[in-house]
Amino acid sequence: MLWIKFIDLNEIVAKKYEALGPDKVKELYFLEDHTHTTPAGAEVNAASVVEGMRALKNCPLAAFLLKKTKSPIHENTRNDSNKDSLFVSLRVISWIVS
Repeated sequence: MLWIKFIDLNEIVAKKYEALGPDKVKELYFLEDHTHTTPAGAEVNAASVVEGMRALKNCPLAAFLLKKTKSPIHENTRNDSNKDSLFVSLRVISWIVS
C-alpha cells in the first residue's frame, strides 16, 4: 500500500516566524542570508517537520519521534503550544531522504 501525505512545512514555519516578527527571526535564525539557518533555525525547522508529522493521521513514522522537555540549542525560540521540544531522530531523517 502506498502511503503519501503532504506536510505544509512552509505554512508551519511561516506561522512561527510571523509570531516572532522579521527582526527577531533574522537575529535568531539567519546570520548571512535568508536561506541558511543558524542551529536554532534548523531546530525550529526540524520541530516543524515533527509537528507536521504528528498532525498526520496514522503516520507510521510517529513511533520514531521523540519528545524532550528542553531544547539544547535555543530554549527561547520554541513556539509549541505544549512547550515541549520535539526532535526527529537521525535514523528517521536518514530514512526520509534515502
